[in-house]
Amino acid sequence: MMNSETLLAMTHPALAFVMGIVFVAVWLGLKQFSSFVYFGLAYISYGLGMTLQTLLWPSDEVLNVLLATLLYFGAVLLFYNGLVRYGGAKPKWLPVAALTVLALVLRIYFTDILSDRIVRIYVLNGFIAIIFALGLWQIRQHFRRSALDTLMFVLTGTFIVAGLLRSIWAPTTHEDSFGYDGTFYWLLTQVSLNVFLVVFALLLILVAGSRALEKMRLLGWHDGLTGLSNRTGFREKVGRHMRRQPGFSLILIDLDHFKQVNDRYGHSVGDQLLVLLAERIQHSTRLGDVSARYGGEEFMLFLPNTDEAAAVGVAERLRRDIELVDLDAVAPGWQCTASFGVAEFPPGHTVNDAYKTVDRLLYEAKYRGRNCVVSASAERDARSI
Repeated sequence: MMNSETLLAMTHPALAFVMGIVFVAVWLGLKQFSSFVYFGLAYISYGLGMTLQTLLWPSDEVLNVLLATLLYFGAVLLFYNGLVRYGGAKPKWLPVAALTVLALVLRIYFTDILSDRIVRIYVLNGFIAIIFALGLWQIRQHFRRSALDTLMFVLTGTFIVAGLLRSIWAPTTHEDSFGYDGTFYWLLTQVSLNVFLVVFALLLILVAGSRALEKMRLLGWHDGLTGLSNRTGFREKVGRHMRRQPGFSLILIDLDHFKQVNDRYGHSVGDQLLVLLAERIQHSTRLGDVSARYGGEEFMLFLPNTDEAAAVGVAERLRRDIELVDLDAVAPGWQCTASFGVAEFPPGHTVNDAYKTVDRLLYEAKYRGRNCVVSASAERDARSI
């Protein structure tokens, strides 16, 4: 029967079990944040190891230490895997495997051949420190992205240092004990690990929540069919550009006779045509340009720091690309074309004002027979004749 001290000590692995199960449940429920499952299994593996050492089961020292060591090492490797995947890196399994084998051999040697509990503690804490430090080094750039990421990086680094400092009190443990013995070292270990487990879990959940919200926000900015920005996303992105680079050109694109495509060949063919146009637009954009499906068969292209002549060149190339689209497989006999309105805008123009201008130019292109590009300067020249 367990005494009150042992029951109190069991709250530590119990906490690890609960948080590990929560991590795995979150991963199973959301089907994302794959690092969660590794962190969850790491917590559970660590909790099992602590349970064996707290309950002194099995009672044979060599077997107890061996099983606990395997569970602790498994927890470290799972945590390392989750950490580097969280940071978008790949685990370096070759050096990790070599370090694991070396540490495992040392733990077994100082258990079965030359029994020395203090050295075993040094080996375990040193192994944890090296593996965690390797993981942090691999993802050091990632943790500059947000304050929460930075805090997680600092917390993990602090845990490494605390583990090494905690080893100073290893000699206070009882030489004749191979598990939990209620000494200051064990108390310090449980308190420090409890703090790390809880704070790390809370930070991870906060980061995951903020990422999920950001993902939902970005999904709300994109068109589900074409993958381009939608009207809301376009306005948001363009607004950011205009604060930094106020001068720009705008291209408004509209597929000619698109309603007839839907009527004659069906909406699925119309959707394929929209996707094809979106692909052509994406191939025409540069880094910094913003493209969007603005509504229906209407597309918009924002070109920062681009004069009208260059924008007209982009529109003409895109018009020719669309004209060459082969639709015989899905819409035999259909000639795909599009009309364009293009204008350059100096600082001070809003997106709404710019849209009204290129929308008028687009209708002028439709009036001229479609499959053409009409720019603001070309319209002015035509009026002056």
